[in-house]
Amino acid sequence: MKKVLIGLAALSLLSCQNNDTVNCSKFKTGEFSFSEKSKVRILRTETTQKEYSQKSGEDFIDEYSINWIDSCTYSAKLVKTNHPEGTSMSIGDSMVVTILRSKDNKYEWQGMVNGEMKKGVMIKLEE
Repeated sequence: MKKVLIGLAALSLLSCQNNDTVNCSKFKTGEFSFSEKSKVRILRTETTQKEYSQKSGEDFIDEYSINWIDSCTYSAKLVKTNHPEGTSMSIGDSMVVTILRSKDNKYEWQGMVNGEMKKGVMIKLEE
């Protein structure tokens, strides 16, 4: 009975660590988009992320500092934006992002910012 309980505990711990089955390292840096048709381009290094977008013919850039918490989780802190109306985040706000699943050049993510859960898919563009 004791061995069964230890075995079940070990299995539950392993199943909770789904990040080990996701290849997050290939998504740490590079150029990304939200979809093939998206006009938003994201350039990420180990420590920074810049999001380039257009609206009504104007170019906008949001800059974030990136801090990797573990292999599949990072914090993105908004440090600069030129959006006249701002974004859903204010300067200094952080979003903790977790990569949930990956397949080929795409990954599913979820993040929490200002108490609001956000989810999405990112596509890594060809290098």
